[in-house]
Amino acid sequence: MRKAEILRKRAELERLEESRQKAANRIREISHDIHRLEQIRNRKRIFRAGKILERAGLLESFNPDELYAVLMENRERISAMGEEEVPYAMEG
Repeated sequence: MRKAEILRKRAELERLEESRQKAANRIREISHDIHRLEQIRNRKRIFRAGKILERAGLLESFNPDELYAVLMENRERISAMGEEEVPYAMEG
């Protein structure tokens, strides 16, 4: 009886280990997908910011340090603006 119980427990342990390994692999896949999607979202935001600079006529002429300073000085005001208040937000 004990031998049969030991064999049953070993089989259950193998099934659980296999299940754990599948779950670990799935966690890695999902984590990778999340990271990739976050990178895509960030690239889209950067692209959108570049389009805004282009529309403002600054793409070729802006000084990055000066633009950064202006944005930081106005960060709270810019962040508080709703999309209806931002001219470029409504355009395609």
